[in-house]
Amino acid sequence: MLCSYNGRNKVNPKLSNLENCLNAVREYDLLLGIMRPYYGTGYTGEYNISFEEITGAIKLKKYFISKLSK
Repeated sequence: MLCSYNGRNKVNPKLSNLENCLNAVREYDLLLGIMRPYYGTGYTGEYNISFEEITGAIKLKKYFISKLSK
């Protein structure tokens, strides 16, 4: 997920990658996902961070647009 190309979404170095990503999901109004056959980074156990971002957006009832690509 590209949170901000111009640096509006600051990363807190004291938080994990997952926590920073989920904070970004809470902050934004829309989550746009372009999914390739291999997607995601940083496994959190059973799932990867991208999956956790999508799940978080759905739970927060954020707009989520996805595009599956080969």
